[in-house]
Amino acid sequence: QQEEQERQAELKRQEEEAERLRLEAEELAEKERIEAEKIAAELKRQQEEEEAKQRELEQLHREQEELKRKEEEIRRQEEEAAAELARQQAEQEKKLEEEMKQKQKELEEQLEAERQKLHKQQELEKQRLEQEAQQKIHDIEEAEKLKAEAEKAKEAELEEIHQHSEPEAAEQAEKLEQATEEI
Repeated sequence: QQEEQERQAELKRQEEEAERLRLEAEELAEKERIEAEKIAAELKRQQEEEEAKQRELEQLHREQEELKRKEEEIRRQEEEAAAELARQQAEQEKKLEEEMKQKQKELEEQLEAERQKLHKQQELEKQRLEQEAQQKIHDIEEAEKLKAEAEKAKEAELEEIHQHSEPEAAEQAEKLEQATEEI
């Protein structure tokens, strides 16, 4: 009878031990599940941050393309302005030459007066064309200056994004490694 009681007691002790181990296993499994959820949430957050940074970089790229397009437009306008100025000068010179020849034939006695008049016209036209050219050059220089300032600002912004991205990525990698080791 005593042996039976001892055997019963041993069985009860083993059952209690088994129950304790089962509870510990459940608790450990719950802790691992919670930790896995934390890691998954952290990975999702990192992914969202990376996607946001990627969108910022794409936006910067689009802005740089726009600046390049504007630069090409300014260069085209410069070429057109130079060509138009040359055309106007050539046209004006041709016109003046024809007028002078015609007046020489028709009004030889008024040649000196006409020469003075034409000289004055040339000077006025030259001043006007020079003023137009200076204004166009000034406008182009202002546009170039604005473009250079915009490019400098975008480069600084891009550098700042890179500077922030690298330390954050290193810190996130360290946190993930620690969480993995704890599991």
